[in-house]
Amino acid sequence: MEVVAAENVKVPNSLLVSGLTGAVTDNEVIEFLQMYGPISRVVKLSSSDPDFKNTAIVEFQSGHAVEALQERLPCQRPTSDPDVSHGIQLLSTLYSTKLTSDLTLSYLADLKGVAKTSGTEYERILLEELAKIQKSANGKSLGSLVQPTESQTLSPDSGNDVAIVDSNLAQTSQTADPIGANLRNVQSVIADLDFKASSSTEKPTYALTSEQISPPEVQRLVVEHVVKGSEIPQSPHGSSKLRPFSGRVPCPNLEVDYDTWRGHVEFYLADPTISEKQLVRKIIESLLPPAGGIVKQLGPLSRPQDFLSLLDSAYGTVDDVDELFAKFLNTNQDAGEKPSIYLHRLQATLSKIVKGGGISSSDSDRQLLKQFCRGCWDNGLITSLQLEQKKLNPPQFSELLLLLRTEEDKQSAKSSRMKQHLGLSKLKVQSHPQNVYSGTGATASSSSDDPTPAVTKKLQKQIAELQAQLSSLKASMNEPLNKKQHTKAVTAKKSVMKESADNLPQFSTNFGNSSKKPRAGYCFRCGEDGHIAPSCSNDPNPQVVDAKRKQLKEKQKLWDEQNKFDLN
Repeated sequence: MEVVAAENVKVPNSLLVSGLTGAVTDNEVIEFLQMYGPISRVVKLSSSDPDFKNTAIVEFQSGHAVEALQERLPCQRPTSDPDVSHGIQLLSTLYSTKLTSDLTLSYLADLKGVAKTSGTEYERILLEELAKIQKSANGKSLGSLVQPTESQTLSPDSGNDVAIVDSNLAQTSQTADPIGANLRNVQSVIADLDFKASSSTEKPTYALTSEQISPPEVQRLVVEHVVKGSEIPQSPHGSSKLRPFSGRVPCPNLEVDYDTWRGHVEFYLADPTISEKQLVRKIIESLLPPAGGIVKQLGPLSRPQDFLSLLDSAYGTVDDVDELFAKFLNTNQDAGEKPSIYLHRLQATLSKIVKGGGISSSDSDRQLLKQFCRGCWDNGLITSLQLEQKKLNPPQFSELLLLLRTEEDKQSAKSSRMKQHLGLSKLKVQSHPQNVYSGTGATASSSSDDPTPAVTKKLQKQIAELQAQLSSLKASMNEPLNKKQHTKAVTAKKSVMKESADNLPQFSTNFGNSSKKPRAGYCFRCGEDGHIAPSCSNDPNPQVVDAKRKQLKEKQKLWDEQNKFDLN
């Protein structure tokens, strides 16, 4: 671990990540750790030690991130590649284990040298040092630790047995409880020495009292960490279940589609607190026929990735990425669709393209905003939010969706106030609407001159009545009447015609008017209605102009015949 001192690594703020392959999957574990706090740096290790092969040190800016992860460590985190998983553990634990192990071996070697030089028994020196360690750990004197008894003797030729003591002592640094660890170590030492020294009674013996073997501190720790630890409730994920999925089309009630179901499974895969066996059980319980029959060949010992692989082949998206991107570019806003709903449709298609590798995730926001500006017909909304100017620095999907929904609510509230103030009967049809969705106060219409079918039917009925009255008037003119009777009849018929004409609704010149002579309502350049020749930008169309001129003359001639008996 020389790299820790050479790089000046802050051990309490660092984690050790193993299983690195140098591929793109290594970025997944780094992104996962960034969720708990900002990372200061990543130091890759190149060591022949198998414990540090393909590993790297991840150092956080503060120790809060390590504290948040400490309860879950050590753990194995799966990746998108089923064959690759990363191990995460505390650097402080491994570092202290390695360092104290080396120091302990060096310390024991020095004690052996002292015993050999002074002629003192190595075991006596070792036990005295253990007593000092115990005293520094709990602050109690252990002067009575070494007491001669008749039942336990020590052989001077137990040098080989002390090697066992060395390995046991090297493992004490791995325990979380230094008091209990040292006591268990002392017991192991005494037991090993007891076994070899049972044949000799001439040497001094050593023993431990019951209070030293099981002091109150050890009993308290056992109660806190063992008894109370067994009462800790299970993780809330243990009782949660996946939503059912059967693969039927259309999707039945109380079930979800495959993309939603798979997203839930991926969430559990990223959770280090859930084992693969638990996840496999959840998957099997959530699958209903016919989807359950597809994975029936897999048993409970299979990996979750095996289940997903089979289900992807049956229900996963098989569209080509290029075709999906072409479909994305041809996705436009539908009639009556709100911009926010249109944005949702674009995002759903774009997510599949990113997942398939068609475009990078960093470029997804720019492509989303670009296509939204192309396919949304509400130019007023795009201008008010200045979306065209944001293409160089596009907002994220969530930010853009919030902007659209806020603007939609503003327009809906304004339209509601306008209806309350003006009344529904005073609202006019807009000839050039800016919005294609309802709720903004603008009603889509292709032409403001087209009457509704009900009004057209009523107009036709009134025209038929006028024609009948005109025929009756002509017939009465042919009968032999005196001048007075003729004048009265003409006056009566004219009065009826005028009264009926006054009751007709006022429409554009395309349908005539009984009180005014028809006039030209078309362009003399292209022949279309709604504008005049000075403001026309279309190509000249003499044929249409001539046809409409003839229609106008016929209407004027008909109007002249209808109004030739006007007495005024």
